[in-house]
Amino acid sequence: MIVALFSTPGDSALTFFALLWPVLVDIAWTTTFAFIENEKKTGGWISVVDGSITAIIMAWAAEDENMALYVVFSLFGGFQGAGALAVVIQRWKGAAGTVAYLITDDNGCTPINGFGYLQQGARSRDFRILQTVEFFYSGIIITIVYILTADGNVGQRHKWLKAVAGIGLMLIWIPVVVYEGIIATMGRPVVISGNCMLVELDPRWGFLDSEIVVWWKVLVGFAGL
Repeated sequence: MIVALFSTPGDSALTFFALLWPVLVDIAWTTTFAFIENEKKTGGWISVVDGSITAIIMAWAAEDENMALYVVFSLFGGFQGAGALAVVIQRWKGAAGTVAYLITDDNGCTPINGFGYLQQGARSRDFRILQTVEFFYSGIIITIVYILTADGNVGQRHKWLKAVAGIGLMLIWIPVVVYEGIIATMGRPVVISGNCMLVELDPRWGFLDSEIVVWWKVLVGFAGL
């Protein structure tokens, strides 16, 4: 977005430094995707909107008539889009990212319905919905960008590319960051099943594999849990 704001039609916007961070993001995304597909349920989190960065680079390459870069990023963008959609589907089917906190020692715990509920985390459904909304919203914005840049002179295309891509994507990125910050700090949930209680000691690190401290037992007692 910064490159677009400080460039004008005809500039060589796709320089080495302009491409450096998108390429590093793509490498990191590919590594994370491979890890999730290998680990499945304990694979963790992956962004489903990084493909929008690749799509914007594709649009810039087409505008600059740099067909080599356009083809490369088109192929990788297709891979990212398909991979992100696969992850979203797998999350809803319970095949990937369903274990937020892996219990390695049950300490005599006997859950009513197994360890699945305790291990999924108190916010797994929120993140799953959030990620689905992110994926489809960013897809709509990218589609609009390509429709608006398909016709007109170079200057007009460049103007629409900056305006729609920048404003449109920020409308989802900023609320998502704010929302994730809120749900990460708004409380330390207690998850109970049978005679088992899993307490999130620190929202930054999740449920720690350690004994419950006395003050947590007192707090839970007062709360009537």
